[in-house]
Amino acid sequence: MQGAIYRGLYNTASSQPFNCSSQCVWPSIARSLGFASQCEDVTAKSLSTLKHTSFSNGTHSQQVVTPGNITLNYMNSPSSFNPVIVVAAKDLTPKRFNAGTVYTPEFVRVGILRMRDTITDEHDYWFLGANVTEIFECTVRFTTYEYSDIRTAGSKLAIGNTKETGLGLGYKYDMDTRKNRWFAVFNQTQNMSPFTIGTADMGALADFYTTNRFSGSIFDGESPPASSGMGTAFLKGNIPAVFDNMAQSMTDHLRSGYSNVQPVSGKTLVSVTIVRVYWVWLSLPLGVLALAVLLLVATIWSSWGSRDQLWKSSVVAALYHNVAAGTGSGGVLYTDLQSMKHLDKLAEETSLIYS
Repeated sequence: MQGAIYRGLYNTASSQPFNCSSQCVWPSIARSLGFASQCEDVTAKSLSTLKHTSFSNGTHSQQVVTPGNITLNYMNSPSSFNPVIVVAAKDLTPKRFNAGTVYTPEFVRVGILRMRDTITDEHDYWFLGANVTEIFECTVRFTTYEYSDIRTAGSKLAIGNTKETGLGLGYKYDMDTRKNRWFAVFNQTQNMSPFTIGTADMGALADFYTTNRFSGSIFDGESPPASSGMGTAFLKGNIPAVFDNMAQSMTDHLRSGYSNVQPVSGKTLVSVTIVRVYWVWLSLPLGVLALAVLLLVATIWSSWGSRDQLWKSSVVAALYHNVAAGTGSGGVLYTDLQSMKHLDKLAEETSLIYS
């Protein structure tokens, strides 16, 4: 899942899981588990909590708290270094385990403080303010989707309509007492299959956002502290759109990367070649062919009845014919053969000897 989060943050295309070798459509509604996010601009509310502390070494600590109780620390040194973005996260999963624990679909909340890219004077980086700072608060949650008008478009899956149906509250129970494995179950009372997730898995996913692999500060300037976190993904562009891409990438990974995936059957469109024959256009060549066959049969029948001999050139005939000098410049071709039978007999008795 960590790889899916990174792919979504940097808008790297993720493949939609489907199996179709030609053109396919899915006429029914498909339901799937997934992830979703929701972001809110909380700049004004957060800046109202601003606390500023100066230190003897010349650094300043400016701290704001978002409405969702996320603390964002802006540590800078005027004329030396300053953060350009600060990311912090809060784990929303319960930490105390009992059978009555209630889980909400929201499992993590992220606060992002970003300096506006319209700043032209470096002095504006020294102190936070509405004219130089924007602060967002985003939550990531488990959810369910309904998809319709699904079809393939070339090698990609095209979904015409997507509707988020959401999840209800989740409740904790012990599925396997021998292994002491606790699980949270969502949608137990709704008209839908329940969604079960291990509480440890949920906690690990939420905990990832709180570590320096996601949260941290990106600094700019001279001799800055080491940067950490995934703040570079939020430096430019629309922050809510980045979270939407991340949630979509996580949803694609959830639908394709686990063994309990249930396939949705569709219909495939197969091309069939159909030949239409216009017989009126074939009447002339077919008539000519029929007449030719009729003429051939008539010729064979006529020749067979009259016992006519087939004509062909014969070397034997040339051997038994002579040319006698005649009057003028011409000559006379003559032979002593009496009949065709005589010629056939001579042909059988004649042999060619090479020497």
